[in-house]
Amino acid sequence: LIDQHAADERIRIEKLMEDLCTPPPAGDCAMPTEASSITTTPLHKPLVFEVLSAEIELLRAHRQHFANWGILYDLPPTTIASKFSTVKSMQRLTVRNLPPSISQRCKTDPRLLIDLVRTEVHRVSAQNIQTSPSLSTGDWLQRIHTCPQGIIDMLNSRACRSAIMFNDELSKEQCEVLVTKLAACKFPFQCAHGRPSLVPLLDLGLLRMESIGILALGKRGEVEEGFGRSFRRWKTSKEEHSA
Repeated sequence: LIDQHAADERIRIEKLMEDLCTPPPAGDCAMPTEASSITTTPLHKPLVFEVLSAEIELLRAHRQHFANWGILYDLPPTTIASKFSTVKSMQRLTVRNLPPSISQRCKTDPRLLIDLVRTEVHRVSAQNIQTSPSLSTGDWLQRIHTCPQGIIDMLNSRACRSAIMFNDELSKEQCEVLVTKLAACKFPFQCAHGRPSLVPLLDLGLLRMESIGILALGKRGEVEEGFGRSFRRWKTSKEEHSA
C-alpha cells in the first residue's frame, strides 16, 4: 500500500540532496581562501546580519565547514580593536553565496539563514568537529551526514510542499511512474520526515499454498476457514521456531 504524498516526497528529497551535492562546474571557484566542492550561486544582493563578536570568531574558525556546503560569507577584518572588543558587541556578517536549492527560501525569509548559521556554528564548535578542506567524493548518501541540519530542514520542507497532495487523482500511467521512481530511491520506505511511504499488506511467501487450495472452491466460509487454518499453522510453527 503506497502513500502517494509520502512516496513523491521521498523521490523529491533524494533528488534535492543529489542536486545539493553536485560538484561545481569545471573551472568554477569561489575565493582563493575558500573552496566549495558543491555548486554554489552568488547572491545578487548579499544578505547582511548583525551578530555577536564571539560568533564572528567562531564563523572565522569554521569558514571552511560552511564553504563545503555552499555558504560563503565575508567577515570584518581582524584588527587590534576587534580583538579587544567585548563578546556582546555586534559585528557584520555578509553572506554572498548559497546553494541554489535554498537560496530563494533564504532570500524570502533571511531569518531562516541566520538561524541556520548560528545553530550550526555553535554545534561544530561545541562538538569540536574538524573540517576537511572539501567534502568526500561519492554520491549524496556518502556526503550528507556532515550537512548542516538547517539545510536539510529546508530541503525537507521544499520536498513536502511540492509533492503530490493527498486525494490528488493520479492516472494509471502516473502511478506507474511514481512506483518506478520510488523503487530507485535509497530509502523508499519513508518520506523526508520519516513517515512510512509504503507498507506491506500481506507476505504471500509466508503462506503454504497447498494449505489454501480450498480457495478454488470459491465459497466464502470455506475461504475464511482455509486461511484461518493456514495462519494458525504459520503462527504455531513460528512460535516453535522461536522457542
